[in-house]
Amino acid sequence: DLKDDMKLVDRWILSKLQRTIKEVTNAIETYNFNIAAKSIYSFFWDEFCDWYIEAVKPRLKDPQEKTLVQNTLVFVLDTSLRLLHPIMPFLTEELWQKLPVKGESIMVAPWPEFDERLVDERSENEFEAIKEIIRSVRSVRAEMGLPQSTKVRIHIKTDGSIGSEKEGYIRLLGNVEEIEYVSSRPSKTATAYIHDETEVYVNLGDLVDLEKEMKRLSQRIEKFEKEIERLKRRLSNDDFIKNAPESVVEETKERLATLKERRSRIEGILQELKQDLS
Repeated sequence: DLKDDMKLVDRWILSKLQRTIKEVTNAIETYNFNIAAKSIYSFFWDEFCDWYIEAVKPRLKDPQEKTLVQNTLVFVLDTSLRLLHPIMPFLTEELWQKLPVKGESIMVAPWPEFDERLVDERSENEFEAIKEIIRSVRSVRAEMGLPQSTKVRIHIKTDGSIGSEKEGYIRLLGNVEEIEYVSSRPSKTATAYIHDETEVYVNLGDLVDLEKEMKRLSQRIEKFEKEIERLKRRLSNDDFIKNAPESVVEETKERLATLKERRSRIEGILQELKQDLS
């Protein structure tokens, strides 16, 4: 049985699992198998594998935390395989037989039931915010041409402290070596995240040549602007809209939105660096 003294990330994954149970069950009952497959895939790959497993790896080495984490991992994996079984029967049977669970076959295992007690909207919101901070730090690293393996220092402007547990997730998953709380943006930093009263800045001073980086960022903005104009022309072409497959049109729109977002992010970083060097 799962214990009550779970960490934020445990409460988050169990809550997301309950929502997935509900979505997959409803989709299968209404014969929307594509929706069911997309829902369980998104949860299993994007939430469980990409975030939860990575977040709990250090706790597996802690004797006091290990059992709770193992129980949660088995519970989520067992439930996920049962949700996936109608779509991938043979593989899920093979994997389920390797789990320390009771039963002869996944074919006769009970279908997962939605448990309202495990839904925790507050924990979902809190960990989603942590994920967004980590993604933002990674994005700044990528836009500045730094390898994701490069450790960075970040500064957080907020009311009080976000807490040691959340700091730990940011350090581990964002590859952050130091977190400092500030009252305003320090010089030679790039704003990575802004939401409500919280702002996060990535320190660039010791990592890049700022003048060379400003030149490179200006060139990237020019490149993005050319590509943005090209996509705008394509989307304003009636023949393209009428004749191209809907998936291609949607992909073009998504590409345009992504480029605009990246251009805006780089323009913000460039403006901050110009202010620091003026």
